[in-house]
This record gives sequence, structure tokens and C-alpha cells, in this order.
Amino acid sequence: MRSGCAVVIFAYNEERGIGRALYSVLANLPPVGDTRIHVMANGCTDRTVEVVRAIAQQHPCVNLLVIELPDKCNAWNTYVHDIADDCPIHFFMDGDLSCSPNAFGIMASKLDAVPHANAVAGVPQSGRNRDVYVGCMQRWGWVFGNLYAVRGAHLERIRQAKLRLPLGLRGNDHIITRLMHSDLAAPWTEKPERVTFDLRAGYVFERLKPYLPRDVRLYYRRMITYRWRQLQLARMAKIPLVRLPPDMSEIDRDILAELRARPPRPWDHFTRQVVRRLQRRYGRPTVSEPRA
Repeated sequence: MRSGCAVVIFAYNEERGIGRALYSVLANLPPVGDTRIHVMANGCTDRTVEVVRAIAQQHPCVNLLVIELPDKCNAWNTYVHDIADDCPIHFFMDGDLSCSPNAFGIMASKLDAVPHANAVAGVPQSGRNRDVYVGCMQRWGWVFGNLYAVRGAHLERIRQAKLRLPLGLRGNDHIITRLMHSDLAAPWTEKPERVTFDLRAGYVFERLKPYLPRDVRLYYRRMITYRWRQLQLARMAKIPLVRLPPDMSEIDRDILAELRARPPRPWDHFTRQVVRRLQRRYGRPTVSEPRA
């Protein structure tokens, strides 16, 4: 087992924030040990790749991986099953945020102090919903995909079990949490205490500005994604980890069929937008099918 740690940054069209994210990671790195930073640029159509390449030229520990498919779950699968090595701890974070001071050191120490934990969740250090997030961590051991760390031994168990996140899943927090709660052995018990956290360690994100059209568009797209995720997770919650589908196409088709049979109300704008996106992907109903 090599010393040090690995940091995985997921980036999809993050040219505005990826530099800030990378420099916050570089400032957090321990003074000793072999630390590697893997930037998973998935499906980027902006200047994210160019920004990362420029930083990597100055910092050899930064490793850029360009993935054609714009899917965070696919990028996560690629790292876990094709790239991750046997270092003792792996940090996962999004490319649109910054780490709080000494976040990695605090999170690693917390994981050492709780030997039964598989993962340590990063805590939002800003935002109006911070208390809600902390409450979910305290009561249910939730992991939010923004920032978390996984023990290397548990990541190896995930590989051995050949578990992969379903492609097309809109937000992987729920499945990541279940993977961290599970011992990944029969009878596959899931216990919240297998995730820990430290209030001092986490992440800071830049607030959206309602007077900027680009931020308004980003918020709008997020709300559609959040609604889509709600519809998906309502069907995923009871699926055992060992039976996770390879992708969400069948579940998405079921969602579309249900929404066609029982169309959303005119004021339920974001659900109606989900219907439009699903229809673009899977086609509009035939004459014999109920129409939304």
C-alpha cells in the first residue's frame, strides 16, 4: 500500500470554478506523502480541460483524464474500477467548490479515530441549508456528493463486489450513501454509523447571483435535475445494492409512462420540463399511448 492519498475532482463544464477548486486542494495537501489529484473532465464543451492542463504543467501531481461521456456516475465508475490504487484514503469532490482550510487533514484524522467507519462526509461551511445538511448527517449518516472521503479498504470491497453507479442517475448521493453504509457482505446490512463527519471540515461553494443571467439559467437547470432525481430515487430506494441497474433507461421510461398517464399540473413547471427531456430522449407517445 502506498502512502499519501488520492483526490478525485469531477468536472463538467467548470471552467469558471475548476481553477479555484484545484488551488484549494493544492493548499490542503499534506506536506509529506505521495498525493495525486485526478481531475475527471467528463463531456466538457467549454475550457475546463485547457484550464486544468495549464495548472497541471505547474503541478505534476495533477492528472487530467478526459472522458467523452458527460455523466458523473460514469466518471465515478471509471475512477473506482480503472484508476484508483491502494492508497489508504480517497477524497471525492465536485469541481465547483473549494475545500475549507485543512479539510483533508481533519477528515483523515476523523476516519482514523472511527475505525468502524467506511467514509467521512464533508460538511458545507456556507449556505442557508447548512443546518439541514448537518441534521441529515447526524440522524441518517448521509453523504453529500460535494465532498467526502472513502477508506481505501472499502473502495477495494466495492471493486471486488463489481458495484457500479447506474449511468444516467441524476445525483448519486443516495447510492453513495448506501454504499458507504453497507459492509458489502451478506446479508448486506446498511448502518448509518459507518459514515462519520467533523463539523470543521468540508467545502465552500460560490453563491449563485440572481442578477446574472448565467446563474439564473444554472439555477433553472438544477431545479429540473433535482425534480428528475426525486422521481428516479422514488423507484431506486428499495432496489438492493447487488441489483443496481447498469443504467437508468428502464426506470426513466417507467417515469415517462407514468407522467404521460397522469400528466403534471400546469403549475408543476419543473416536472413538465422533466417530461420534455424524457420525450426528447425516448420519443413521444404513439397514437395508442396516453398523452401528456
